Amino acid sequence: MKQMTRTIGLALCAGVFLTGRAWGADVPEGFSVVASQIFTHDANLYRLPDGQSPTIAGFPQQRSDTISTTAAQAIFEHTYSLQKVHGDVELRHNAFQTFDYLDYTATNIHGFWDWALGKRLSGRVSASQDESLRAFSDFSLATKSVNTYRRLAVDGNYWFHPEWSTGFGFIQVASRYSDAQSDLSAYDERAYEAKLNFRPSSGNIIALVLRQADGEYPNRISGGTGVKEYRQRDVLLRGEWGVTGLSRLNGYIGLTQREYPGAASRDFSGVTGRLSYNWQATGKLNIVTTVRREIGAQEDLTDNYVVTTAAGMNATWQFSALFAIGGSLESRYRDYGGDPGFGLSPAVGRNDRTDTVGVSLKYTPVRWLGVTLGVQREARTADNSASDYKDTIVGLAATARF
Repeated sequence: MKQMTRTIGLALCAGVFLTGRAWGADVPEGFSVVASQIFTHDANLYRLPDGQSPTIAGFPQQRSDTISTTAAQAIFEHTYSLQKVHGDVELRHNAFQTFDYLDYTATNIHGFWDWALGKRLSGRVSASQDESLRAFSDFSLATKSVNTYRRLAVDGNYWFHPEWSTGFGFIQVASRYSDAQSDLSAYDERAYEAKLNFRPSSGNIIALVLRQADGEYPNRISGGTGVKEYRQRDVLLRGEWGVTGLSRLNGYIGLTQREYPGAASRDFSGVTGRLSYNWQATGKLNIVTTVRREIGAQEDLTDNYVVTTAAGMNATWQFSALFAIGGSLESRYRDYGGDPGFGLSPAVGRNDRTDTVGVSLKYTPVRWLGVTLGVQREARTADNSASDYKDTIVGLAATARF
């Protein structure tokens, strides 16, 4: 669940993530360091319905908490002729003022190599690890559960024509949890892709992708609670296209079929996609609109079975050299019909809708320092009213790049 509710203390309300990767999107050549301090007040930490309080060790507790997140990130990026390499390592300590049993330190690692052999062969090798606290919006137990999500990807393309290429890709994903209660949610996925790419002289690109993924929940027993395996097939059209000189459309759309052997009632077949329209309305105003329908989207749920349909918008107005205002809104609908079940989740058979709105103010007194204040309001309504909740999160962050 890489969404806002599962990375408590990392999101600053308007959908702005103040990690080094987000705040310094244009990474300079060479070596750099990013340090950040974030304070987040979460009014409903355990995502409980109105009138309910968390009970821990038999005693009722307050609903809110303040989280201090201290992070340091080292980044290296350099281009060597036709080769480009990037690597970053981040340590992120999360300290809860009241519920200190939830304290944890995340180690996040990312790297890639954009390789090329002459003009005809090119591709990317990438690897990453992300650690984050499991969301209490989807995990009803008041238990510390830290997810470790690892991904390895290898991609290669042969340009048989200046505008056309064929390619092949391999992706391997592993998701694990730190607590015994979540063992049955751990999964592995291995996927293969075959691609036909078209890249005209304009620099736009579009690709026809055939993808097959095989997934396994390694801690489940075949024939026991839940299902152990799944297979997914996708036919996708991916691309990035300049609509005008001030706007771009990127993402994918396609047909997805997922099958759970022995549990046909959980199967999914239908249209999936994610399209984002980035419009530079003026020199100071940027608006990004995104619509999506995905199964197992990483930011929604790491357990990899929920079908999510969502629409959202993010806007940034740089109204002066020192200040920028950000705003975001999203409406997200989740269908748990494909949940293979593992005997612990109350989410089986549940649908829900979550609406989120946020605003932020960013102050950049000098080029290397940014300070952001934000507030976000989130509300969920579900088929099961026990899963309804409202939450307000206020955050203050300072990020420096050296």
